[in-house]
Amino acid sequence: MIVIGFAGSLCAAKVVTEFSCVPRIAGNPMTRKNRIMVYSVNEACQQLGIGRTLLYHLINTKQLDVIKLGRRTLVLQDSIQRLIAEKTGG
Repeated sequence: MIVIGFAGSLCAAKVVTEFSCVPRIAGNPMTRKNRIMVYSVNEACQQLGIGRTLLYHLINTKQLDVIKLGRRTLVLQDSIQRLIAEKTGG
């Protein structure tokens, strides 16, 4: 449980232990040209089953493509699929 202070009173909020890794889609999802699917660093780690250190190593060695938006690092879904295909020989 997380205790949250709200206007002088305390209320409890249930901790969400499960979340879905639904990629965010920019642009019109019906046109492939404008469709960019990205994962946050944590979502990309979960998709690959690796830790943040290895993910950042893959980013720094240019094995994964990222987009930087301010301080956010977003990993392109296509680069995750490409990495998996390269590693599995597919």
